[in-house]
Amino acid sequence: MQGRQPKWPGASQRRAIALLVAGLGLFTPALAARAAERDQGSAPAQDSPSAAVEVVRAAGARPLPQSSEDGIWTISAEAEREARLSPALITDPGLNAYVREIQCKVAVGYCDDLRLGVFRRPALNATVMPNGYTEVWTGLLLRATNEAQVAFVLGHEFAHFRGNHSLRQFESMRARQGALLALNIVIGAMATFDADFINYSQYADILRTAAYWGNIAGLFAFSREFEREADSVGQALMVEAGYAPDQAAAIWETALALQQASDNLQTRRLDTRGGIFRTHPITGERMADLAAGAERLAGPAGASLTLGAERHRAAIRPFLSDWLRDEIRRRDYGAMLALVERLRLGGDEGVMDFYAGEAYRLRRAAGDDVTALTAYQRATGFPDAPAETWRELAMILFRNDDKPGAIAALQTYLERAPEAADAALMRRTLDRWQTPSS
Repeated sequence: MQGRQPKWPGASQRRAIALLVAGLGLFTPALAARAAERDQGSAPAQDSPSAAVEVVRAAGARPLPQSSEDGIWTISAEAEREARLSPALITDPGLNAYVREIQCKVAVGYCDDLRLGVFRRPALNATVMPNGYTEVWTGLLLRATNEAQVAFVLGHEFAHFRGNHSLRQFESMRARQGALLALNIVIGAMATFDADFINYSQYADILRTAAYWGNIAGLFAFSREFEREADSVGQALMVEAGYAPDQAAAIWETALALQQASDNLQTRRLDTRGGIFRTHPITGERMADLAAGAERLAGPAGASLTLGAERHRAAIRPFLSDWLRDEIRRRDYGAMLALVERLRLGGDEGVMDFYAGEAYRLRRAAGDDVTALTAYQRATGFPDAPAETWRELAMILFRNDDKPGAIAALQTYLERAPEAADAALMRRTLDRWQTPSS
């Protein structure tokens, strides 16, 4: 029987490959602990594309027609058009204005060159395409504890765009491996935060061959230099915008803490996994560089540098429940509980207790039912508790033979959410509970 012929990537596949390539850039917290030893004591390659003097793209610059860069921008524009059609795109004007304002603060003079899309996707992720199109995922906004951390991420992404890293990477790859392979691999910018969220298996036919695997591996060996450059530039830009530079490392610390809290042993021990997706770990060297940068950039004692924690929480507060619901669908309840505890520091206790209860209820480990009950009961004492709190509380109380308590809780749920999708079902359940046993 003849083997199946691999299909050449279409538009959606090209975008996925772009994000996959991008995914091995700066923020890969799911890959954070990997291969630290590879960076220890190793000198950068002599022909690294960033070994030369830093390149700075002029504001408003556009590719020359028919140039390599023009081709890369054309593919990026195609990916951007497709992204704008995604149902995950968030159109809320307030949230978009908030993120866009931060982007323009760290990209002074280049704001008109950049476009932004905020997407409802539960992973710590942001990506810049070669044409300036930038994606921010809600997983990043949920994990950032303040505006300064978002500023660092966006500053880092902008540094890739301003430094023309995609074109420089492409030219290096073309010189080594051939233009056709390079053009179809290096169509994304070199930064994304959580590549593990992408379903690589969809593109196995394209990526499985030895040629692709080998060439991708060679490509990523260079991009670490670009990441170091973007770290440094991004941190400087956040300070110029008035943000505290120590928050550059803080977003990494959150990423690592959530990874270590995972219920999944494989996730906690990602440094033991093989494969080519081992570049760009969160190394001790990298964290030390950011700490040194923060000390150097903080300025004289008493200098006014912003965190923007309250403003950030105010911007994401209307979406907390929806985004946490997305997170819990990932079924990593240990990481979910750690995320909830971090978010609890900013308030919104009713929402946090409800989702803590949900994590315990769904995890179903020994004792989790009792802990979930406690969390739901605690949530009911706060005005921001979701209506579903009383529904889940009712179910646990009923299972624990507290029928009066279950009836009262379910009545409260129906009073708070009379138009809920499951309201009819819950009314029938309530009628059944209230009917005396024959």
